[in-house]
Amino acid sequence: VICCIKVSLSIWSGEPQLCTRRTSKIVILSPRRPRVPGDGELLHNSTSPNDYSTSCSCCCDPDSSGGGTTTSHSNLCWPLANGLWRWGQMRLSAHPTMSPNRYLSIAKAVGGDGDDDRNERDFETPVSGDLTAAVTAIIPTPEHLRQRDTPRGYLRLWDGTGRSLTDPLPLSIPGVSNKQSLCDPPEEILIRVEKIIRSISSSSGPQNHLGRDDAIQAPIALCGKVINAIIWEENLWNFIHRENMIDVGSFVRLRNVNSAKLPTTGTKCLSVHIKSSLTPLPFDAYEIKDLLK
Repeated sequence: VICCIKVSLSIWSGEPQLCTRRTSKIVILSPRRPRVPGDGELLHNSTSPNDYSTSCSCCCDPDSSGGGTTTSHSNLCWPLANGLWRWGQMRLSAHPTMSPNRYLSIAKAVGGDGDDDRNERDFETPVSGDLTAAVTAIIPTPEHLRQRDTPRGYLRLWDGTGRSLTDPLPLSIPGVSNKQSLCDPPEEILIRVEKIIRSISSSSGPQNHLGRDDAIQAPIALCGKVINAIIWEENLWNFIHRENMIDVGSFVRLRNVNSAKLPTTGTKCLSVHIKSSLTPLPFDAYEIKDLLK
């Protein structure tokens, strides 16, 4: 939930918009305890400031962030924040929030939608779009290899599409061989998928759009391709790696990513660039349930 303090209302191209000023503040609120599979229909329901984590950015100081405390935001409307957060969680679970015109899968990114690998080899036209996938590995670029024009790191992603042929690792990692990468997606993904399926299958509320007739069973193995995604931006990499906002098994939404080739091997991959965005998703987001179905 985002609280905009001391902002003004204006019109741009005939549409209303909020404008910040030097005295404005943007406060981001979220429950301290994240939702996890097994919570079922249980949603955070508290109006106590101590149950929320906050971060605040002052518009007069773009570099200020993360230092906010609950006591400094005592004038916020906590019942409204709690209600908005609960509404947002139910909305994410019950309704799609991605445009079908921008849908991108790993199979489409590498150019093969089926078992015929000729499409994948001959596919050279780059594609772009929005992808929902699970993170199977987080690989930082070693400090001694970092330069201004090198990636900050890599994610390995799985969405259940494409041929079950895992791409090689983008970097050599001590103690890990490319033969081991053939085991992607790892066991952590299978366990997370099982927990999610059990959680959403036991839900009887409106957010369970699978329905009783479409009940799915936890798989004993996962099919589909694992692909590398290049992270170019320092701030995004810090969000992923240092702030621990995602881990192996997390489902994420990647917007406006492009197909590309790894600079080291020329293997097909995804490029997460300056105009891309990455968002961690709650376990019962509509797109996750649709992917697992």
